[in-house]
Amino acid sequence: MQEYPLIEKKYTKNSRKLAVVFPNLYYGGVYSLGTLIIYNSTPENWICDRFYLDKIQDLSSYNLVGFSFQYELDLNNIKQIKEKYKPKITFAGGPVSNMNPLILKDVVDFQILGEVENILPKILELYTEDKKDFLKKIKNLPGIYTGDKITYT
Repeated sequence: MQEYPLIEKKYTKNSRKLAVVFPNLYYGGVYSLGTLIIYNSTPENWICDRFYLDKIQDLSSYNLVGFSFQYELDLNNIKQIKEKYKPKITFAGGPVSNMNPLILKDVVDFQILGEVENILPKILELYTEDKKDFLKKIKNLPGIYTGDKITYT
């Protein structure tokens, strides 16, 4: 039997925190590859946690909170989660964002259009605590929609 090496990230007290939220129940979201891809593609200086509608905690301590927008009916769940937990900077991606990013235009700070694994490392690299500065830095990246301009990858 072949042994596979353990993938272990070394976190420091300076690590930043990313939350990935599947805005529906655990039993449906646990099978979503989108949240798993994001979880596995974060660099070592980022801590990534996954949450689900029925398994969620305070999101205010996270630098970035991303929503996997798989179904239009989850829009209300995203709004309720944002209202209750007040995350600092939010983004979304997934099939609904790709089909019509205008749905979430006034709900999240930015959206990732296309494949997340291609652009997420660059977004995390450009992250700054200043929301306005951060959104200005990423708005011209291909595949990012900040509400004023769409550039597809």
